[in-house]
Amino acid sequence: MTFVAATLYFGAIILWVWIAFWLVSSFTKNGYGHILLAIILTPVSVIVVVAIILTLPDDFPGWLSGTISLLAMFAMIAVCIAPIVIGARGERLTGPLPQRFRRLGSMEGMTADQIISRIGPANSRSAIADGTLVQWQSARYHIAIAFDSNGTFSRLEHEAAV
Repeated sequence: MTFVAATLYFGAIILWVWIAFWLVSSFTKNGYGHILLAIILTPVSVIVVVAIILTLPDDFPGWLSGTISLLAMFAMIAVCIAPIVIGARGERLTGPLPQRFRRLGSMEGMTADQIISRIGPANSRSAIADGTLVQWQSARYHIAIAFDSNGTFSRLEHEAAV
């Protein structure tokens, strides 16, 4: 019985971490506040960990209940820190290509790498006289952006929607 109960506790901890990380990745991709998500997940994580620790059966061996308690606490810390760490990388925009560029807003002062990290990989990158031309293309949309020799946004070279 102890093995089955321990397996259930480990499974509950892993499931909670998986659900929390899924929430974090979903919310940060869609542009929701990662700090707000951390504030929401922290008390919920504390409640989950305390519930796990308090419901451990008395007949559990000491090493096993200690292991479950430590794992639960590490999981709680990971779940609470994840939104901040993931959000600090910058939110990756999703959806059709034109919408991603609209939601990106002004590109003034942004580097090619910053734009690529938010929009997604470019279809082509070419050297031009005064820098680099980076292009994204989908079935119904094409955009070409020129970057200066420092890699900073210079101008919108071409944009077309079919």
